[in-house]
Formats: sequence, C-alpha cells, structure tokens
Amino acid sequence: MLSKKYRLTRKQVNILYRKGKSRIFGSISIKSYPNGLEYPRFSIVIPKSLVKKVTERNRLRRVIFDELNKARVAHNDYLIRLFKVEDELHLRSQIKNIFGG
Repeated sequence: MLSKKYRLTRKQVNILYRKGKSRIFGSISIKSYPNGLEYPRFSIVIPKSLVKKVTERNRLRRVIFDELNKARVAHNDYLIRLFKVEDELHLRSQIKNIFGG
C-alpha cells in the first residue's frame, strides 16, 4: 500500500479529471497532470461493475501499487482506471510496460 503522501485526495482527483491528459493502454486508462512536487501521486479506480467483491478490487489495487513502487515514475498526478480485468501477471506486465518498471 502507498503512504498517504503518494495518494490523491478527492479534490485533487476532480482537478485531474478536468485538466489531465488522458491515454489508453489496452484495458487501462491513465490521466496525468503535473503536480509540481518532488514525487508522484496516484489514485486507482476499479469500478464495482467490473469487480463485484471489494476484497478482489483491493487486491488488484495492491498489485498496481506494488508495481508502481518498483517503477521510476515522473513527478505527476496519475489517475489509473481499469476497463477490463485480466489475470494478475498480465496486469503487472501492463503496468511495467506503461511506467517502465
């Protein structure tokens, strides 16, 4: 799990929705916006319509956070949204390919 320092608040997510640049990589959509800080911040959205069980959604978030911890990520705010769930290995490899971990 990421510490609070690296997570976005609701207000910051709203700003990111309005001003951020959006890119789609397969089953993952990423919005990014410069934050002017010395570290990146993240928010991950996994819709309930995609994964019903909260424990499974949280597990997927932990997988993504784990890969983000390993990667060297630019100092921006990121909103990561899943559109389709695949197996954990595929999700890990997608995050590595996107963020260069």
